[in-house]
Amino acid sequence: MTDDDRRRKITRRQVLVGAGGVFLVGAGAVVATRVIHGTGPATSEPSSGSSAIPVGKASEPRRMLQASEFCGIYYGSPTIKLSGSSNAFNVFKLDLPIGAENWQVLDARGVSVGGGRMSANDTSLTVCTDGVWRGGSTAVPGHYTVVTNDGARGVVTGNIVICSPTKLHVPNGPPELGAWLAMAPDRDLYSFQPGHASDVVSRLETDPYFTGVQDAARPRPMWFAPAPQAQAPNPSPTAQDWSDLGVTLVAAGHPGAYFECPTNEPENGGWTTPELISYWKDCRRSIRAADPSAHVMGFDSAGVMSSTSLNDAARFLAACPVDAFTDHLENSHQNLSNIVALRQLFQAMKAEFTKSGHSDLDLWLTETGINGGLYGVLQPRRDARQRTVLRMVFESFGWPKEHAYDFRVFDAHGSGLTTFMVDGQLGNSTGNLRAGAYALHVMSEALYGTTCTPQDPPAALRFGPKGGVGDSLFAGLHYRGAEHDVVMLATNGMERSAIDLVVSASDSVTVWDGMGVPSAVPVASGQVTIRLDDLLTYVFLPPNSSVTVAPSWWSSATDVARGKKVVTNSNRVGGHVGVLTSGTFGANLQGGTVPVPVQPYTTTTLPARFEVEISKPARGFALFTGGPAWQTVGCSLVAFEIAVDGKTVYSYDCDSARTLPIPSPSSANSSDPCLYTTYWTGPFAWLEQVDIPAGTVVLTITKASFGGQPDQLGSTAPGSKHPEGDEQSVHLAAWQLLA
Repeated sequence: MTDDDRRRKITRRQVLVGAGGVFLVGAGAVVATRVIHGTGPATSEPSSGSSAIPVGKASEPRRMLQASEFCGIYYGSPTIKLSGSSNAFNVFKLDLPIGAENWQVLDARGVSVGGGRMSANDTSLTVCTDGVWRGGSTAVPGHYTVVTNDGARGVVTGNIVICSPTKLHVPNGPPELGAWLAMAPDRDLYSFQPGHASDVVSRLETDPYFTGVQDAARPRPMWFAPAPQAQAPNPSPTAQDWSDLGVTLVAAGHPGAYFECPTNEPENGGWTTPELISYWKDCRRSIRAADPSAHVMGFDSAGVMSSTSLNDAARFLAACPVDAFTDHLENSHQNLSNIVALRQLFQAMKAEFTKSGHSDLDLWLTETGINGGLYGVLQPRRDARQRTVLRMVFESFGWPKEHAYDFRVFDAHGSGLTTFMVDGQLGNSTGNLRAGAYALHVMSEALYGTTCTPQDPPAALRFGPKGGVGDSLFAGLHYRGAEHDVVMLATNGMERSAIDLVVSASDSVTVWDGMGVPSAVPVASGQVTIRLDDLLTYVFLPPNSSVTVAPSWWSSATDVARGKKVVTNSNRVGGHVGVLTSGTFGANLQGGTVPVPVQPYTTTTLPARFEVEISKPARGFALFTGGPAWQTVGCSLVAFEIAVDGKTVYSYDCDSARTLPIPSPSSANSSDPCLYTTYWTGPFAWLEQVDIPAGTVVLTITKASFGGQPDQLGSTAPGSKHPEGDEQSVHLAAWQLLA
């Protein structure tokens, strides 16, 4: 591929083709064009250890999930052809010339891995043959975007997913997304409407989530949620309605189901806690009369920490013998990629469970809205991180991922939240799979055969004292399995890092990154070095392995800046600047209703300059960003430097953080106006070993990303509610100088 082939301009005038026809986005004008700057074809090849991937025999290749746009799920070494064929599950259906002169395939970081030229009259396009991208590299597992462009008239985009061999369900059509994800069942299929019990039950018979391939180590309970939101004091569903559902399930041969009672988000229906307790008890009594083996959960909260206080949740738990507590987390989605914040939330809830005598109580997240985009910008990699990190922290408490539900396509029908996993056009359930869905599938593949329960959670790896550098910036879980052990690792948003593990394995180990790309990593003297990034990393070990974290340069380091006075000459918007050297990595959650400082971060306009005097030299530094309670996509670092007495000792500039005029195909739907794509916005945290002499140390942050756009294009994106603040402020929670 020549440089010219990879550097063609892409405009915002998009042609989006789906089941409903052709939709023009930005049809009134062609606005600022921007060049996609590839860094050259990727050179990564399948690892020599790929044959040792411990996930079973490959399923049939070239089977596709979606019907509109050219999204496909492929196994093996695919030959991917995009054309006007009528086979909707295998090709992109386009009954007109594609009208492009060149094309590219971009990986999950927006880097070009293949591309070439084509004729504007072509009605078909082959982008990958026998596992090799045309004009590029070997097609390793991952989530890819296909972009075609004629320089002036239009762009067609679509996503392709290439999977590792699978033990999970291989889908034939869109309704099977839940089975392919192997997370929670699809809430939209099992939302119970009073008087329609048979409709909900009939879906069980054809849903491969229940009828298809199962993981015996991870049961998939049948879960029924209430569709109505009752207004107090009139119940809906009534206790009799729930009884009817229980009777219907037992008659159909499905006893022991899980019922989420009493009604959807009762706080929003005006129910007081005493009224709610009485309502729930009536429903439980009727359900258990119909099916003594039923599991009755509650109370379908609209959001602990946002709509319900911990005290009210505790009052409910003290009075109601629930089989699990159910919570809606979409009102808390702002910090779902922040490990510290998630621990705050779940530890606070776990403490209330214990106080009420339910120390082993299971938690279900029955609505979760992860933001794939904001301010008109789709963020695929952030989407993938949020969905998987949420479940990692969730599982660390023994609460299995099968009990955490993300909206599939539900919000495409009008709520306005860009939270769903399928780019459904005009609310359609078919379309491109977003990167977050694929990352969840990789997680299920990696954890196949492992167990997670409140009584037997995975073992947490220790990275240092609680609240310290390692504990705040890394996380790790060790799972036991019959075929192999799995170690799941994460950074708290760092772009790159590494961890040394002490393992009992003597040979090389297989490692997956968050996109499922395998590699073989050698074990030397009982230790293995694992490279990490912003997504999850999976390490496969022999059964019954021992694993600990080896000491690193920061393990016993002390913070020589702790308690020192911080000076800034920048315009401070909010928060006390002294929080930076308080020695903590605090994270704000829901305005501080968790018992932590209300604002454990400072907000400063850019360029932000922070100065501190240290009398001892440091061996490195740690940075940690924070953000306000409703910061839906976080604050990340794009460019900064550290100087001592005027001499620069470290600098960072994230060249790959850029916004491209590539739309989400569901941009035709007003509830998801994502007309741009940002693949990487920069790190949320940084940990670097570098000599920092004693003296006046100055941290200068010149560029950050708040709202998801790290460059100038982002602040002008249509739909940006506060464009003046998108890239002109930074939210910083901690700055430590480690000696």
